[in-house]
Amino acid sequence: MRQALERCDLGNLIPKLDTTERWDKELSLGEQERLAFARLLLHKPAWVFLDEATAALDEDSQRRVMALFDDELKQTTVLSIGHRPDLAVYHTRTLQLVHGRDGDRLKLKPPPAPPPPRRWLQRLDDWLLKIGP
Repeated sequence: MRQALERCDLGNLIPKLDTTERWDKELSLGEQERLAFARLLLHKPAWVFLDEATAALDEDSQRRVMALFDDELKQTTVLSIGHRPDLAVYHTRTLQLVHGRDGDRLKLKPPPAPPPPRRWLQRLDDWLLKIGP
């Protein structure tokens, strides 16, 4: 349990594990979301259904908790709903709900392309390779 809390940036809760509190009042929404991810690490379910599960997290926290699926929950199938475009990189398939005159339908979207490298970063890499170690 301690490792799961630490992996989700909740190490500050370890001394309070035996404390009874109104945790819904004590923890911020982001902490509550990270606590839900810590529970996933403990239970390692076959399926996970996420509905805006990272909405209260900043980008770095979102990146860290979503990386847990690749690092520690590789066998878990994730079905998630989210509005943040940057979540797409964590999924192998994306379905979009399309509204039309004949009703609503799901449309399979292609996976996102990786972002192009920044030119200045590429030039720096080239320069570093030229000068050597």
